[in-house]
Amino acid sequence: MRQLVWSLIIALLIAGPAGSQGPDPYTVTPGDIPESIRAKYNDAAAMTNAGNGATALNQIKEIVHVIPNYVYGHLMYAQALEQAGKMQESMAELEVASSLSPDNQSVLSQVGRAFEISGQLDKAIRTYNRYLFLYPNADNAKDIKSAVELMRSEVQKRDIHADSRGRDNFLDETLLEIAQRWSPSCMPIPVFIHDGTGVRGYAGYLPELLKQAFVEWAQNSGGKVSFKLVNTPSSCLIECFWASDTSGMSSTLEEGETVASGTVKTLTHAKITLLTTITDSSPQRFKGVCLHEIGHALGMHGHSSDPGDIMFMFSKGNDTRANTLSARDKNTLFLIYTLSEADFARYGRSTWKFHPFLHYDKTTNEATTNFNEGAYAYNTGRLADALRLFQEAVRLSPATPEFNAMLANTYFQVARQDFKNQDSIKYQKHMELAARYYLSGNLPKKAASAYASLAEFARSMKNENDARMYDQESKRWQN
Repeated sequence: MRQLVWSLIIALLIAGPAGSQGPDPYTVTPGDIPESIRAKYNDAAAMTNAGNGATALNQIKEIVHVIPNYVYGHLMYAQALEQAGKMQESMAELEVASSLSPDNQSVLSQVGRAFEISGQLDKAIRTYNRYLFLYPNADNAKDIKSAVELMRSEVQKRDIHADSRGRDNFLDETLLEIAQRWSPSCMPIPVFIHDGTGVRGYAGYLPELLKQAFVEWAQNSGGKVSFKLVNTPSSCLIECFWASDTSGMSSTLEEGETVASGTVKTLTHAKITLLTTITDSSPQRFKGVCLHEIGHALGMHGHSSDPGDIMFMFSKGNDTRANTLSARDKNTLFLIYTLSEADFARYGRSTWKFHPFLHYDKTTNEATTNFNEGAYAYNTGRLADALRLFQEAVRLSPATPEFNAMLANTYFQVARQDFKNQDSIKYQKHMELAARYYLSGNLPKKAASAYASLAEFARSMKNENDARMYDQESKRWQN
C-alpha cells in the first residue's frame, strides 16, 4: 500500500514551514532554541529523521520541557513516540502542537497522517482538506489529494457495511465488492518470483522476505491454502514482479499492487508488483507490504478498518505498521476458504441482487429493486441514475437506514461535482441533503462531516452567519 512521507515534516523541524509568508514565530533562529540545547536538538532531529527517535525520547522530552511553546519540538516528540509504538502519547503531543499553531503546515500534515494511520478516516479527510485549502501548492499536495480520494472511497464502503473493528474478522469488508477464492484443485498454488537484478533499490534479501510472507499465510490458513515455487512464469498462477517506481501502478501512493483475475467466484491468476524503493524502508516493513499484497492475491480484495490488521488500508510507515498477521487476518482467510458455496455466493457483487435486512412484501420488494439497481449505478459511476433510484427506494421505504445512507452518499458525490463545477448554489443544496439523509440513515458523524464541509465552504464565501450555523450542527451531531 502507501505512506505519506515524513521528509517535509523533518525538514520543517530544522528550518520552519516551507513557503510561509512573512516572519514565522516558529522558524528556528538562535533565539528559539537556547544555545545550551541547540546541539542536543539537532542530534535528536537527526535520530528521529533516521527512524531512531525511540532511542532519543528522554532527550527530546527534555528539549520540549525547556522550550514548551516551540511547536516543532512537540512535532518531533510526537514522531519519536510513534516510532516507539506509543501512538496515544504521540497523539497527545500532536494536540499540544495543534493548540500552539493549528494552521501550521507541518502540524496539519502530521495530524492528518496520524488520523489516517489510526483508522480515523473522517478526521483525516477533514484535516487534509484544511491543509489543501491553506497550502494548495505544497510539494505533497498531489499525494494528499490522492490519499483523500482513497479514504473517501473506504468511508463510503463502511457506510454500506459497518466497520468491523471489535469483531474477530472483517469478512464483510474484504468481500464487499468482489468475492473470489482459489479452487482446492489449484493447491498448492504455483508461484513464480521474477529476478529483480537491475531494478533500482532491489536487494537479494527482498525475495527471501517475500517467500517468508507466503509461508506465513500458508501456515495460518488452517491447511486450506498452500504454495509452491516454480521455475518458469508459464507454469505459475501467482506471478511476482519488482518495480522502482509507481508508473506502472494504478496509484502513485502504492507500495505494492495486486491485480487478480478469474471467473465470478474463482481466482485463476494474480500479478503482484512490489516497490523496491519504499521511503524509510526496513525488512520488517517490506515484509508487511508483501503480506498485504499476498492477502489481496488470496481473495481479500477489500481492506480492513482496523490498523492492527495486515489488510488495513494504509501503511503506518517508519516500521510501526503491522508486519505480521493479526488474529483477524487469519480468521478472515480461514472463513473465506471454509464457507460453503451457497454462503460464499452471498458475498461480493451478488449481494446487490437482494437486500438481506428487509421483510419482503410487495412494497419492499419494489423498494429493494430500486435500491439494488441504484447500488449498481453508483458503483459504475452513473450518479444521476443512482440518485433517481435511491430517491425512489427511500420514498417506498423511508424508514430503512441503508436506503437513506446510500442516498446520502450519492448526494455527497453530486455535491463534490458541483464544487468542481464551481456551482455554489447546487453544492450547498446537495450537501445539505447529504447531511439530512445521513441522519435518516443513522449516521450522525457522517452528517457532522457534511455540515463541517458546509461550514468551511461558507467561510470561503465570506458568509460567517451560515458558517456559524453549520458549525453548530456539526458539533451537535459529532457528539
